[in-house]
Amino acid sequence: MRAPILIFALILNGVLLSQIVTAQRINCENDWCWGNEPRKAKEKYALFADGLPLGDFKRSEVAFDWLVGNVPQLNKDLYIKGEWLCEALIEYEKRQGENQVTIEKYNNKIQEIKKLRDKYFPG
Repeated sequence: MRAPILIFALILNGVLLSQIVTAQRINCENDWCWGNEPRKAKEKYALFADGLPLGDFKRSEVAFDWLVGNVPQLNKDLYIKGEWLCEALIEYEKRQGENQVTIEKYNNKIQEIKKLRDKYFPG
């Protein structure tokens, strides 16, 4: 009697694990996984990505932080552009008078972005 119960438990465990893994990558289309709130995620990504070439770095940073916190598996591009954003913010701080505390904050954020990119998009 123990063997069927053990087999059932293993199958149930596998099903639950696959649901957890799948739940992290929901609402995906063409390698973009928009999460539980796809409309809001797309809006935030537009604010983030559109703000970069316009130099609207603070608005881009707020949108980036929301995206990383809510849809970390969105796409590898999020992390690549997130590094660009932090580098641009470092340059901005240098032009404003080299606020070392803020520059260090963005350097640390770049390292965290790289770790998250490797976590969600290894290789």
